[in-house]
Amino acid sequence: QQQQQQQQKTSSSSFGWNVNTNSSKDASDLFGGFLDPRFKKEKPQTLGDLTKEKRLKTEDPVLIAVEEWVHGREKNIRALLASLGDILWEGARWKKISIGDIMEPAKVRKGYQKACRLVHPDKVSPDSPHAHLAKEIFIKLSQSLEDFNEKIEKEYKKPSTNSPSF
Repeated sequence: QQQQQQQQKTSSSSFGWNVNTNSSKDASDLFGGFLDPRFKKEKPQTLGDLTKEKRLKTEDPVLIAVEEWVHGREKNIRALLASLGDILWEGARWKKISIGDIMEPAKVRKGYQKACRLVHPDKVSPDSPHAHLAKEIFIKLSQSLEDFNEKIEKEYKKPSTNSPSF
């Protein structure tokens, strides 16, 4: 009787493979347990993940975080100010700024000043756990504002093509 039950549960396919027809089994058995969460890889999947993991072991994690935040926004003070909330520590008193709010150069400078009130090295206690992060953010914002000011200055000094020359 047990043999008959076993034969009913397992039938032979046309290729001679034994296929389990017991429907109470989980579908992950079809994939040899590869869908089982216990076999899920916890290691980095991409080259970028491997590089990041290696850098985290050897470099300062604050510098890596700031570098990732700045990546692609190096010379764009508006993008840095708009995304500042992404890099700041929890509990930081920062009201998110949209890029639309800082389209005018004067408003960009005002947004920069607000950010400096939060991350300037003189405003953050050296004993604070966020002092290093604040300093690095301040450096990147200052560099970006300097580039912004140079760009504005060039545009201001550029001769207008619409005005007639005498």
